[in-house]
Amino acid sequence: MPILERFGDYARFIVAGLVIAGTTLAWLLLGSVTNLVTTPYGRLFSLKLIAVAGLLSLAAVNRRRLVPRLRAQEAGAISALKRSIGSELVVVIVILMVTASFTTFTGPPSG
Repeated sequence: MPILERFGDYARFIVAGLVIAGTTLAWLLLGSVTNLVTTPYGRLFSLKLIAVAGLLSLAAVNRRRLVPRLRAQEAGAISALKRSIGSELVVVIVILMVTASFTTFTGPPSG
């Protein structure tokens, strides 16, 4: 399973860059931690943070549990991979819907 391991190695750096960029942008747009709960934009952003954290958690579980099972060619590992991909897809759709809501329903707090 070298391709899964290489993908995980690259993904780690890409995700770290996205988290840094997203955190910086959020700070610039929100201006304070209080705005995470006191503004509609902040609440949507918080929801997105929770969804992204869930997605990263699924990825960590896959890395620690599923990749070794695939490497060992355990029975049921392929089925577990399919279920995991389905779960990740649902979370990604939620993230995209929340992200679309940022510009459709609300904007960052002004001032």
